[in-house]
Amino acid sequence: MACETFKTTLAGVEYTYTQLPASRSLRLKIRLVATFSGCIHMFLAGREKSDDEQLKIFVDAITTTLNKSTTDDIIALIFDCVATVQVGMDVIDVDKQFSGDLLNLYTLVYWVLRKEYESFLVVMIDLLGDTKPIKTQSGLKSISQI
Repeated sequence: MACETFKTTLAGVEYTYTQLPASRSLRLKIRLVATFSGCIHMFLAGREKSDDEQLKIFVDAITTTLNKSTTDDIIALIFDCVATVQVGMDVIDVDKQFSGDLLNLYTLVYWVLRKEYESFLVVMIDLLGDTKPIKTQSGLKSISQI
């Protein structure tokens, strides 16, 4: 299956993201799980909430994780999540694009993670024994629909 490309607009700027190749995606997924393992329950609790509420949960999870991880680890993970995001034909420069605007950076990271790992999250929820379907961009899904 080919990598899909997605677009979103934040604060009047259009961002383009192309999904990572499988090997790179798996490496990032393992780092994410290792980093956020202590707060996965926070993500699961917010799965049926609005996008704004889910973003708040994501920010809270980052804050919780900062208490357990080094700042450099979290910053590297955030930068790696958005490393292939483009504005026009240029890959974004996080320092220039988001200086003084961390909420939009968190929003972009959250959006990228949803595009990259939404199907993985659906499977994880089902494997954890929750049979309720969750809301995805393409509608409600359960493992039986994948």
